[in-house]
Amino acid sequence: MDYLKKIYKSLSAVFLAALTIIIPTSCDEHEAIDNGIHIGHILCNDHSTMTVDQYLSQDKLKAVAVIFAEASDEHPTLAVMVQDNPQLAFCDSIGMSLGCSSDKNAFDGFQNTSNMQNAYDEKTQKGSPLANYVFRSHEYGQSDYIPSVAEIQRLVVATPTVNKILERIGGQPISTSGKGGWYWTSTTVEANPQAQAWLCSMSTGRIIETPQDESHSSRGIVALN
Repeated sequence: MDYLKKIYKSLSAVFLAALTIIIPTSCDEHEAIDNGIHIGHILCNDHSTMTVDQYLSQDKLKAVAVIFAEASDEHPTLAVMVQDNPQLAFCDSIGMSLGCSSDKNAFDGFQNTSNMQNAYDEKTQKGSPLANYVFRSHEYGQSDYIPSVAEIQRLVVATPTVNKILERIGGQPISTSGKGGWYWTSTTVEANPQAQAWLCSMSTGRIIETPQDESHSSRGIVALN
């Protein structure tokens, strides 16, 4: 009996050692699949997202925007449209209240843009040419809007990566030089909210107070909720 016990213990030890070797090797052969949405992914006209390589390998879907910020506690996943809007005025009537926030830290571009659209006065035909254009230009149900200061500064950080993607898929790179490299935000200047809004440099992230009746570049963004 003692002899059999010794054999049993020896076989058990060999079996456990084999498991120790086999199990890690087996796990290493299967890498986790990453199904997340990441910076540089493409938002398509059917609301799906895919990598650039996946997008370029098909011809049925159209690129609407490029992901530039992953979801966080502060904001949802954000994507930037593949084309600039025409250069338009923030507001065509100095002194008109558009109901925009002046909080430079708020991720509230959608609410700002909605307020700008709703402020249009049919009697005087005054309002925000910029917001009205964005409202009319929604593609495939994608509700793009003018980013707030906080949102556009996130975009500035990702612009070098985003521009490389836009070039690959035939979009319009974001301008980072000259007058065209300054883009409207939807955030008004707290000290003068009915006359000035913030422009943002797409190369440095610096912002400057700007009369709302001036026409400047802008680029819509989309939130993936």
